[in-house]
Amino acid sequence: AVLIESAKARLLNETCNFICTNCWNYMELVCAKDLPEKPKCPRCGSQAIGLLKVEEEKALSLIEKKGEKLTKNEEKLQKQAAQTAQLITKYGKAAAVALCARRVQPSDVSGVLEEEPKLNDRFYELILEAERKAMSKRFW
Repeated sequence: AVLIESAKARLLNETCNFICTNCWNYMELVCAKDLPEKPKCPRCGSQAIGLLKVEEEKALSLIEKKGEKLTKNEEKLQKQAAQTAQLITKYGKAAAVALCARRVQPSDVSGVLEEEPKLNDRFYELILEAERKAMSKRFW
């Protein structure tokens, strides 16, 4: 129970860059606990909000260039934003919280959300498990 509570506190206090993958005109640094259930872009109203765990400057170039003449790294970030946006569009805040987990890929998060799409103890248990698997992959 203590592990679940600490994971919950850690994930909900995580701050990430949220970026609109529809209009590419909106980016904001938001704490996971402050997100609405169904995040959407204040500029265009789209629910295609992606999450990037990078410094603001790196994500800002995606907004400035609006998907044109991107570097390889920026293309990677754009793809990541689009992948995470699909999950957030489908599962809302739960997806964003799951994506805040350490070393966890969108594909891992997708599996967790299919099993438990609500923010409850089971959800946090599954996230901890996904983090453990991701860590063990790193050391193999």
